[in-house]
Amino acid sequence: MYRNNRTGYWILALFFAALRLCVKGFFFAVTGFDAKKQLSLLGGERRKNRMKKFEV
Repeated sequence: MYRNNRTGYWILALFFAALRLCVKGFFFAVTGFDAKKQLSLLGGERRKNRMKKFEV
């Protein structure tokens, strides 16, 4: 019984984790433009750092 309840709990935990990921994905799709801008900004900073390394 205990083991069965435990597996059921893990299944529920996984289900809620997947649900949370789906919600996050939905919000990312809605407000994804801002996130994409942030990612591109991060990429730009990395490129600048790389260029600095080459300059030195």
